[in-house]
Amino acid sequence: MRFGVCCSTPSYFPAIKENGYDYIEVCFSKLYTMTDEEFDALKAGLKENGFVAEVANGFFPGDIKSVGYDVDYGHIAEYTEKCMARFKELGGEIAVFGSGKQRNIPDEIPREDGIAQFCKTLNVCADIGAKYGIKLAIEPLNTDETNLINTVADSIEICKRSGNKNVYTI
Repeated sequence: MRFGVCCSTPSYFPAIKENGYDYIEVCFSKLYTMTDEEFDALKAGLKENGFVAEVANGFFPGDIKSVGYDVDYGHIAEYTEKCMARFKELGGEIAVFGSGKQRNIPDEIPREDGIAQFCKTLNVCADIGAKYGIKLAIEPLNTDETNLINTVADSIEICKRSGNKNVYTI
């Protein structure tokens, strides 16, 4: 079994290595806002400590919604493109789509419409990920975090409904 740590701060990498961890799980959304210098420092920190960022969490920041009347698929595509390109440079293989608040179905939207919107968002993101050889994995979250995808069964159903071979569940 391998163990990883969620961390995007290079100064912590030596201690993580010293404690026997195998890999780093970076924050996907931070890849978007990092300057080139910060990204280069992250890349260098991983390399210096013998890590690869195989997995990323925190797919969307708080200001991007995947469901709702104001979903901006163009911005989602631009955001995902930049993050996937950077994540690939770090050795990325799996981008985990948790982001519970960003995938909540608002009360005013019928559930089926919300699921359809979410599947469209998944497809935009998964198609971009596929260009880079990066899988998109849906993370089931508890009902305090989101009203969409709370169980593995929910996640499997959404994977099927997306119809995208690059969408998985964890």
